[in-house]
Amino acid sequence: MIILLAGSTPIVRSAVAEKIVSESDTWRHLAIEDLAETARTNENGQEYDEETLLAIVCQCAKTMQNDGYHLILSLSDVTNLSRMIRGSIEGDSLALYLGVPDAEVMNDFDHIIDTKTRSINDIYEFLRPLIDDPPDA
Repeated sequence: MIILLAGSTPIVRSAVAEKIVSESDTWRHLAIEDLAETARTNENGQEYDEETLLAIVCQCAKTMQNDGYHLILSLSDVTNLSRMIRGSIEGDSLALYLGVPDAEVMNDFDHIIDTKTRSINDIYEFLRPLIDDPPDA
């Protein structure tokens, strides 16, 4: 199972992911924005494009799933990369937008949670049934 967290701020996305990871030993978190920053250039100084980043994320997800873990992927980008990830990851997934998205991306997410009116604990409780009993990958 993979949960895609998008929107809001890195602090909110990280807090939600860390709450899940701390409560369940079968979940791991990969902050794609951190990966993108770290992997911005390779040894030859070439910049990574979205397709390369997508390949890295998909390989990480596959490795985690093969090791028996479920994965939370968090990213700020809600346009092209999030759509590409959702279309490329194998297994069950849930896309959650934290905040209030633009109308153009609303249909790209399974659930939208307004972080101005919901706390980290509210978000965790909303996801808890899925976290406690995720579908097999």
